[in-house]
Order: sequence, then structure tokens, then C-alpha cells
Amino acid sequence: MANPDTANLGQSGEWRLTRVWLDLHVWAIEDGAEMAQQIGGAIVNALWDAPDLVENDINTYGRPSFKYMRDPDPDKAYCHGVATVSGVVRWRP
Repeated sequence: MANPDTANLGQSGEWRLTRVWLDLHVWAIEDGAEMAQQIGGAIVNALWDAPDLVENDINTYGRPSFKYMRDPDPDKAYCHGVATVSGVVRWRP
């Protein structure tokens, strides 16, 4: 998982709102694109619905989207996938 991107949106009472984007990276060396897409499918299924948070809440949730890139070297079957998940989190400082 890459470092998250955040944008503070403001405050409502004692709650603060922050939009969060997370990129999840998948690398597949053997079986290249097919394996990366299978792993990506498992990630999408696991993150289809917003996770339950104990002390905070997710106001808006964006289901994962995926991009796949093949290795530029045609002799290699490597594949890199990036899933992006976003949401607006409501939290207390």
C-alpha cells in the first residue's frame, strides 16, 4: 500500500471531515496479467463495501477501481496493478 493522499474538507461540530485516497499495488511476476487480475478481483470483492470503523465513520465511499500495466520489456510477463479506494472519513481530534 502506498502512502495515503488526504484533503481536509472542514469541520462539523466536533467532527472533522477528511477525504482519503489509498492506492494498493499488486505485482505479479509469474502468470503476469492473468494473475494480477485475479488478485485484483479478490481485492475488489474484499473492499466492495465500506469497512466498519470503531471510533470514526465513513460518510462517502468509492468502490475500488483498478489499472493494470504490463512490463515494457516484451520478454517479461510481469504485470503491475494499482487499485484506488477513496472515502470521506468523519473523525474526532
